Amino acid sequence: MSTERNRTYLCVIAALTLAGALLVGCGGAEPPSPTPVPPTPTPAASPTPSASEYMEMGLDYRDAGQLDEAAAAFEAATQLDPDFAEAHYNLGLTYADLGEFERAIAEQEAAIELAPDLAEAHNGLGLAYYGLERFDEAIAEYAEATRLDPDLADAHFNLGHAHAALGQHAQALAAYQEAARLNPDDFETQHNIGLAYIKQGLVNEAIAAWERAISIDADFAETHYALGMAYTDVGRYEEAVTALNEALRLDPDRDRAYKHLGVAYYALRQDEEAIEAFETYLRLQPDDPDNATIEATIAELRGEVEAPESGVVYTNAPGGYSLRYPDGLIYAEEDTLVTFALSESALELAPEEAVAQGPVVLFDASPLDEVTDDFGLDESAAPEDLVAAMVENMGAEMSSLETGKLSGYPGALAEMVGTFGETEYVGGLAVVTVEDRVVGAYGMAPPDQWAQFRPAFENMFFSLTLFEPE
Repeated sequence: MSTERNRTYLCVIAALTLAGALLVGCGGAEPPSPTPVPPTPTPAASPTPSASEYMEMGLDYRDAGQLDEAAAAFEAATQLDPDFAEAHYNLGLTYADLGEFERAIAEQEAAIELAPDLAEAHNGLGLAYYGLERFDEAIAEYAEATRLDPDLADAHFNLGHAHAALGQHAQALAAYQEAARLNPDDFETQHNIGLAYIKQGLVNEAIAAWERAISIDADFAETHYALGMAYTDVGRYEEAVTALNEALRLDPDRDRAYKHLGVAYYALRQDEEAIEAFETYLRLQPDDPDNATIEATIAELRGEVEAPESGVVYTNAPGGYSLRYPDGLIYAEEDTLVTFALSESALELAPEEAVAQGPVVLFDASPLDEVTDDFGLDESAAPEDLVAAMVENMGAEMSSLETGKLSGYPGALAEMVGTFGETEYVGGLAVVTVEDRVVGAYGMAPPDQWAQFRPAFENMFFSLTLFEPE
């Protein structure tokens, strides 16, 4: 019982006692002693919370995810103290979380009017603009927030997000990187850095960012999935399998991971695993436009059909070879060298420039002694030695190597990852030694195109027919 209520009770008892004394003093008969009945105490009115108390209530509600209650508390704080900028700011954030972006804008503008240098309010206003897809205005507010407080990591992150929404991936990357500098252990920032890199075709940089993200938090399926696709793009198929399987463990409903998993298993020549992954994908996604190709691949893996010969025959008489190439490619030849590309404009460029536009394939034939001299090898060098020397000469890295025979002649096929100038590429390099000459093939494509183009390059090489040069 409160102190106030105690005082009320004592006053009532004192009054009753005094009345009895007066009756006795007047000579009347003494009444029987009454049984005292204490009055029902009147509850005291609860004190109205102050503006700051409403603020604390609102923050607690927000932390608990009770957004409607949080909004009501912050609204009460602004009514009690209209000049309380922090209350308008938090009310604006809560409205944005509720999807009431116009009301959020009004509250953040009120906060900024009261406190123009409040960086958090400019950041909050940017969030409201972003919610309305007014990305340019969001960028302006986020930029102002970073100007007012260069150490506000959230504003740098949000600035990157808005640039990304407009397809401005280089600017997005710069903003994300600043956010990561300020908050290096933020998983989401590292994940988005990877996205910004991949949008610019910088696959290896994206891989590094996603690997850092997973080192911070390994429980986000989307990062493992993106990493698996990137590993596939650069020919790191075993790592792709690991990443994609982890994505499926974390999110069994991520259907498209089965498709990419099938591609990685196919590249590793793990036929049964590839068939299982592809069949799972067909069952989960029966309407995918690529399913006819997937079904044909499954039939090929099972040996039910042979891979059909397709394409146009090209013959190079001076080099002593012919091959089949896909209908979509065109070529230009110069003596024993032929270059295949997707367009006339690409054929007019040097290979290091052409590969930026799409896949490029070169075939050439050279005397064995000249090739071995060029690379400092003995004429008895095996095809795999030639391939390794060629890859190294290109400044590339070899990610896989296979050896065998082609038309009875020894040969080798490698995958490689490299850079021409500022252009990254993934590709294949293959040679076959035919008595006193070498026929070699180079296939290169931007990292995000190689996985799809790789079978075409290999089919071109394996379709080689060798004859005496004219």
